[in-house]
Amino acid sequence: MVITEEKMKKENFKYIKILALAFMSFVSSCATNEKIELNSRNIASTESTDSCKKIISSLINKERVNGKKYAELGELYPKRKKLEEAYSSISDSVKDIKLHPDLPVKTSAKLVMDPHEGILAKVLLIRKAKKTIDMTYFLFDDSTSAKLLMHEIRLAVKRGVKVRIMLDPVGSISRDMLDRDLKSLIALRGREITDAAGNPTGEFAGVEVVEFNPAMNIKAHIVNWYRKIYNLIAKEQNKKQIIDFGWNHRSHDKILLIDAYSPEDSMVMLGGRNISDNYFHLFEGNEVPVTDTKFIVKGLTTDDGNGNVRNLIEEQYNRIFFYMANANLKNHFYKINRDVARDEFKKMREAARITYGEKGIIKNQLDEMLNDDYFEKDFENSLVEVVNEVQNLTRKKILSTPSRHKVINNGNSILKKIFQELHKAKTSIDIVTPYFWISDEEIETFIKWLSENPNRKVRIVTNSIITNDLLPAQALIETSYKKLFERIKGTQFEKQIEMYNFGKSDHVDFGGDVKYDFLHAKIFMFDGRQMILSTSNIDPISRHINSEVGAGLRFLDEDSKNTEKMKAFIEGVINRSIKKGSIEDEEFKNHPNGKTKWNLLRFLEVIIYKLNLHPLL
Repeated sequence: MVITEEKMKKENFKYIKILALAFMSFVSSCATNEKIELNSRNIASTESTDSCKKIISSLINKERVNGKKYAELGELYPKRKKLEEAYSSISDSVKDIKLHPDLPVKTSAKLVMDPHEGILAKVLLIRKAKKTIDMTYFLFDDSTSAKLLMHEIRLAVKRGVKVRIMLDPVGSISRDMLDRDLKSLIALRGREITDAAGNPTGEFAGVEVVEFNPAMNIKAHIVNWYRKIYNLIAKEQNKKQIIDFGWNHRSHDKILLIDAYSPEDSMVMLGGRNISDNYFHLFEGNEVPVTDTKFIVKGLTTDDGNGNVRNLIEEQYNRIFFYMANANLKNHFYKINRDVARDEFKKMREAARITYGEKGIIKNQLDEMLNDDYFEKDFENSLVEVVNEVQNLTRKKILSTPSRHKVINNGNSILKKIFQELHKAKTSIDIVTPYFWISDEEIETFIKWLSENPNRKVRIVTNSIITNDLLPAQALIETSYKKLFERIKGTQFEKQIEMYNFGKSDHVDFGGDVKYDFLHAKIFMFDGRQMILSTSNIDPISRHINSEVGAGLRFLDEDSKNTEKMKAFIEGVINRSIKKGSIEDEEFKNHPNGKTKWNLLRFLEVIIYKLNLHPLL
């Protein structure tokens, strides 16, 4: 069975974990203060009473901590510390929203469609990192995929790369509750870095792991309540900013960024895939991988010559990393000692061994990528516009309608970019999305665009009842499809708009011999050239609650192989889908194996819209 992001939220044990996390948050302090003893082989746990602020200050100012002297970690920590302080002064980092869009960056990029290539590209990116790794995912479980990436990150930390990891605790609810693997990585912090000959380099390992807006972050709520009470008696000029956050604000971003401060070395991998085996086809049996895409971009780091280095993806990462409701991963109740860390590192090595070791299942593909000089092959000249929906985290009211005019001012909004490109498109629009939730106003926008030229065409592909195992979300899709279908019925637009549901009646659940996976790709393609690839599902949560990230991408060469690759991907998805209103669609709806689901779907439609349950989906 394909496990979707939404299904993770339905796991029965999640409530136990949330309550446990709440209890730990209530009694815990700022962050783990455990250190690595300066032993070349073993890890030891030592107690510390220093606060995390004092430790960071010590790292920056070369002070002693627990009798050990830390060298200054270049300019990295001071820069990020200064940024954190700046964000604190404006109440929240996500309020650093650009009112005007950033200019496109002329650079190079490549698409990554194959799931095995997707995980191996991450491995090679981590190996390539020289100075920094910034990584965040909505779903980051403790599967083989996650373990092998942590193995590579551990090796990167040992060679002096400074690492920041952020995960969403709700999306990653299926993780080991004790987070032993991540805590073992944290325990490397402060270890002295040596060169190939074993000589000290004067630098020390840096690892930070942050949970994005824990569902029960009691400390953050207490701070907010204190500020509200303080403001009742404070003078206007002394009032404190109130933090805008809610339990259902999530980071849906998926970023792997290396060497953010280097115009020559920086690269980023973006797209829809989470860190779980079913996204990379790393499991036993005959299961099929999630249908999704990724892409790699070079050259998003710029230097104006005056020491002002800028990376658009790092700016997005910083906004969510320093979000005031976040919490450093803590190491309480269950301490990471030498034996535990050794066992976790062994599991990481084993995951890497069975995947791309000497007899690994995808070793040959890794060898091919290395021999082909992967980071030079298939990259093409492109224009890239980084887009996001980080402004959603400032929203106080969750909306029940998907109107695009409700987007808070953000010049780089994904939705704004989509509709800007729609108005510029000349011939065609292809939409591939896990969910499709559209307003009446947006329907009329599509109709107006189509009416200007009878040869224009719109194709939409989304999940069906056999590929989407979360029926309430499918109910929203069917409602939107129904509205759009009724709007165009009996008009000229019937020939101009094609709607598809992913999966066909030859699925095993309908008596066939084919398995269809979950459609997780998020693609808008205009005129077969301009693409918008992001993490946004175009559903209530992505539109109004989550932080999202992506890019507008246009390959400049007329004979671009990447453009053709995307066209082939979209055609492949359509070929595995049923066209709405077709004979096959009617047969599909009337199939005995599907009637129960269809009846439940109709019932859920009524309940969702009557009770305004959109924000929960």
